[in-house]
Formats: sequence, structure tokens, C-alpha cells
Amino acid sequence: MSKRPLCIISIVMTLCVNSMAIDFMGPPTADLKEGQWKVGYTYHYSENDWLLDEVQIDTVKITRNYATFNYGLVDEHMELYGFIGYADTEIGSYNVFGKEISFNGNNDYAFGAGAKITANKYDNADWGALIQASWLKSDDAASGASIDGGHTYSGKYEVDFHAYELQIAVGPTIKVMDGWKVYGGPFVYVLHGVIEDEVSG
Repeated sequence: MSKRPLCIISIVMTLCVNSMAIDFMGPPTADLKEGQWKVGYTYHYSENDWLLDEVQIDTVKITRNYATFNYGLVDEHMELYGFIGYADTEIGSYNVFGKEISFNGNNDYAFGAGAKITANKYDNADWGALIQASWLKSDDAASGASIDGGHTYSGKYEVDFHAYELQIAVGPTIKVMDGWKVYGGPFVYVLHGVIEDEVSG
């Protein structure tokens, strides 16, 4: 019996509030057969407050648009995937040299990759694990004046924003009915964010 690759197309949309910056993961189990591949589109929106290097950053809004690619390595047991697209970042307020400014980043590139492994398969549920890493970048510029240490700074504020995310999840994917599944379970989430600002003028 010969195996023929199969292409599957999917579209996913997620909206999250107070969810840190968590990128969309999907189920923690593999469902593609060996040689099958899947392409899709994912829209993801998240909104929350951050604390980076003891600096409070209010109302961080991130909108991501991804093209996704999945490939089955072992029949319904191991799957690799990647995604690439762009992200738009907005920050309600951020302190630069004593001045509260807003950040409205441009649409810059974002990408990531991951793997899913199904450890056990049962009639009504599969158990597995997932690991995923992603990265995004955004930048903005604003004009104004501020005072820091008795000195007055005026001119252009240039702000670069980078975020790195690592997610590891385990749990079941439960088969509810034909074509419908639900999934969940514990996960580890690591966020490393960097905001670089420069004042010129």
C-alpha cells in the first residue's frame, strides 16, 4: 500500500485578555500521518500589563498574523510545525526619561517553530506534549521633551521592542464528535522582553 501526501488547510482565530503575551499553541498532540502536511492562517490578539526589569508597562496589545506550516514525521505520533508573519504591538504607557509616552509599533516580522508528540492514544482521547518557541519585533518613534536628573531632553524618542517566548505543554486532546476536539492541560511559559529606547535631538 502506498502513502500519498495530503494537504490540509486550516484557519484559526484567538482573542485573549490578561493572558500575558502567550502565542497560540493548538492541541498538544500530533494528528498528521507520515508525509502529510498542513498549511493555514492564524490570527491572534492578546492584551495585558507587563513588568519588565522592574518597570511597569501598562496595556500591552499584540496582534499577530501568521501563515502556518505543519508536517507529519510519524503517523499521528510526531509532527513538526513553523509559522511566519507579522505582529503589531501597542503599549498604553511607557516611561522614557521620566516622560510617559505611548508606543504604537509598526507591523514587523514575527516567526516561530515547534514540535508535537503523541505519547498515548485511546478511543476517546490522545495524550501528548508540545514545545514551541516564537519571536517578534516592533519599533516606534515619538517626539517631545522631558527632564531627567536636572537636564532637559528634547527631540525624538526611538523605541525598539523585542519579545521571545518559550512554551511547553502537556495534556489530552479529547475527541468530542467527528471533526470536533477539545484540549487542555498544564504548561510552562517563559517570556523574555526587551525594550530599547534612544533619545536624539
